[in-house]
Amino acid sequence: MLKNVLFFVDLLRIQGFSISTGEIEDLLKALALVNPQNNSELKAVFQATLLKSSGLKDSFGEIFDFYFTDDFLKPVHHPRQKWEDKAHKVNQALKQVGIYREIEFNNKEKEVLNSLPPEVFQKLYEKIKQFYPNQIVDSFPLLEKTIKGVLKYYQERMVLPEAGVGGRRKDLFTANLKDLSERDYERVEKLIKRYAGRLNAKASRRLKETRRKKYINLRKTIRANLSHGGVLFNLKYREKKKNKPQITLLIDVSASMAIYAKFALSFLFAVARSLKKIELYLFAEDLEVLPLKNYNKSLLDLKRLIEDSQQWGRGTNLNQALKSYLNIAKTRRSFRQTLLIFSDGKTVQFAETLEELKKICRQYQDVKFLNPVPAKKWQEDTLLKKLAQEVSMIETNSVEHLQAVFSKILS
Repeated sequence: MLKNVLFFVDLLRIQGFSISTGEIEDLLKALALVNPQNNSELKAVFQATLLKSSGLKDSFGEIFDFYFTDDFLKPVHHPRQKWEDKAHKVNQALKQVGIYREIEFNNKEKEVLNSLPPEVFQKLYEKIKQFYPNQIVDSFPLLEKTIKGVLKYYQERMVLPEAGVGGRRKDLFTANLKDLSERDYERVEKLIKRYAGRLNAKASRRLKETRRKKYINLRKTIRANLSHGGVLFNLKYREKKKNKPQITLLIDVSASMAIYAKFALSFLFAVARSLKKIELYLFAEDLEVLPLKNYNKSLLDLKRLIEDSQQWGRGTNLNQALKSYLNIAKTRRSFRQTLLIFSDGKTVQFAETLEELKKICRQYQDVKFLNPVPAKKWQEDTLLKKLAQEVSMIETNSVEHLQAVFSKILS
């Protein structure tokens, strides 16, 4: 049920509805409390938690009625069938319900349609078969927009078949960055811009909050009092205007880390307008300042930029890099500054490195160690285990992880 709820929320977003993560959490809490037994109760819960404007009620209702049936509340097991021409199947299904107009799919949409997971296509196919044309209002545009919205969602998540692996799918949002090839770069760049754009928009809204705690934030107040049955005991006020954060990023470009560095830089540059100040350093055996020029570089440009560095491909001496940084930072340090260290922790002089990290953690308010090594392997590695005990270490090896890191910084 959770998967279907989140999928429906994404459909609403594609149709232009503004839905925050907090509202999704409220929806899930409400579903757990109410435990709806039929479609009417389910629809009421969705409207109470997601719908902000009465003017959108009709549109919301049409999308809800199309997507949900009474069978949604029961466990559904879809057979995993193989479709050779799914675009033709979709239009055949339309004819079966009395709609004799065909949806015109472009080549990209056909590619996405044919690559949909069988259970997703089966659900879409069954929804079409359950659809009844409206004799008064032309329902075809809504149906077409909803189906294409599903395809757009999967296209933006880049869930497409990977060539030569027998239909195995690669989700570029969650894929380990070291597994990506250069042919994926263009789509990854679009993905980074999409998620960075959301973070920029969210940060921009927060900067516009009033400085005075004079005005009640009604939406936050309602959400905070759901547990009281809607009685407004706990009032929430608009927050003070927040300053843009400052970030210093130290990126390991040694042989084991160079492949990750360009993706971290790409995401950082994509959210640059939401940051007050950025300082960039590349390191391996020592530290090197990276001049901030041309934020709009592609992944291939960033790859060449890193390869031109004197530190590229060398062994890692994090101890020396941190010492060099502390010397540089003596006149620049700010307690409001966030320091990110992007490295796998495979360094010489490990004991000395821990001592330097302790110094940095005492001097800076927020220090995060971004490590591409999967978190489940940290306990198996004695050095990484010690490192995780000394500093806040975060698994960071995908676009999803980068998005989560910068979302927390900009919040």
